[in-house]
Amino acid sequence: MISRDAAGPAGRPGSAPFDEAFDVVVVGYGFAGAIAAIEAHDAGARVLLVEKMPFP
Repeated sequence: MISRDAAGPAGRPGSAPFDEAFDVVVVGYGFAGAIAAIEAHDAGARVLLVEKMPFP
């Protein structure tokens, strides 16, 4: 997991480099994104969930 406070080479928050492979990338953690991520995970996929809003 990448911290929202991480700074990568460009110095931007959240731009830390990482070397991971994912089967599914879900953009947005609204209702549809949450269901898509859960279903893909339950089917055995490695899931990356990207959300622009911070989690409290």
